[in-house]
Amino acid sequence: MKGRGGDKTSTSTSTITSSKGNEKRKKRICFITDSFATDSSVLRDRIGIIGKLDRARFDVYIAGFVPVAGYRGILADVFIKKYKDVYIHLKTPLAEARRQLEALELDIVIYPDLGMKILPTLLAYSRLAKTQITTWGHSETSGIDTVDYFVSSRWFESPDLDPSTGYTEKLIQFQSLGTYYFSPHTIFIENNAKLAQPYKFKTRAELGLGRGIQECAHLYCCLQTFYKMSPEFEMVLSRILQLDRDGIIILSNGYPFCRSHLARLHRVIGADNITRVRWIPAVDKAVFLNLVAVSDVVLDPFPFGGCNTTFEAFDYNVPVITLPGERLHGRFTVGLYGKMDMADCECITSNGEEYAQIATRVAMNEKLRHKIQRSIEAGKGRIFQERESVDEWNTFLDGLY
Repeated sequence: MKGRGGDKTSTSTSTITSSKGNEKRKKRICFITDSFATDSSVLRDRIGIIGKLDRARFDVYIAGFVPVAGYRGILADVFIKKYKDVYIHLKTPLAEARRQLEALELDIVIYPDLGMKILPTLLAYSRLAKTQITTWGHSETSGIDTVDYFVSSRWFESPDLDPSTGYTEKLIQFQSLGTYYFSPHTIFIENNAKLAQPYKFKTRAELGLGRGIQECAHLYCCLQTFYKMSPEFEMVLSRILQLDRDGIIILSNGYPFCRSHLARLHRVIGADNITRVRWIPAVDKAVFLNLVAVSDVVLDPFPFGGCNTTFEAFDYNVPVITLPGERLHGRFTVGLYGKMDMADCECITSNGEEYAQIATRVAMNEKLRHKIQRSIEAGKGRIFQERESVDEWNTFLDGLY
């Protein structure tokens, strides 16, 4: 599919020529999203890059339909306080929002999460800047012909597929991860003014995950939203509980499962094992990270996997079991393993039965688990606050036109 950006085939940032010498002013860049108003995965993916963009080359704006007073969250509060002077509170109807943005004479618009929020997605159908970009806040193509580029990473795209397929935008594969990602523990625990410092995590028994006075033998963590729970993955959950009679799986009920979905889970897992599934309601971030930190393994769902949840697990050296998919939305975990020089890690599986076998082996074999944990600890410095991502974003944006 071709849009106003021209022929949209895969390219590397190195093929984009710079017109910096022809610039009479700094390029004007605007990030348009409503996801920055909370401590969302989208904000966590992008806040570091936004902060590190070269202000000698770029004037950076933020725009969204949420008023400043509507920003809520530890990270969101910090973000809006820092950028409130360049925040554009967009008005409705959409025609008014378009007029506000057109008045800025923008060079580049970046939509971090097209398809996730309705009003920014509708805006993307308009040509509001010379260049319009989306990236993996929502890990799918936008399908919108006024969006010129999709910025991804070679670490997250399948080497076995033609990279030009699956995107209506021109695909840009960074050599870096494309995100300057901060340690979740640093943000939400160490720098959380609401927590007494030093903050001590609770044990499994203190969290109510024990059996009587004893902690459960093995804890499998899968705190994902319900829409990532595919029937195939639920069969793997059932198999894990069959293989490990001392295992407990924790699932998130922060966004409640519907009645029919719960009924399906009960059927698949069975009456004998469903009692070893523990449902975690909406909890604050400190409790959420506590649950991740005390787990033996984290289970990455498939075919739609996790990203921020994998960063969180690796921050605490917790192994993540994954079955990589063909497309971006199922390849974040395998990409992060590759970046940590763990491409041959035991935790990367090829089918559902192998997934269940390896998940239980890692959880039940303390020696094996500690070996993987040591590898994660040695390699995770490569995935947090990656300077190459900042350099590549600056070069890419500066090189446009």
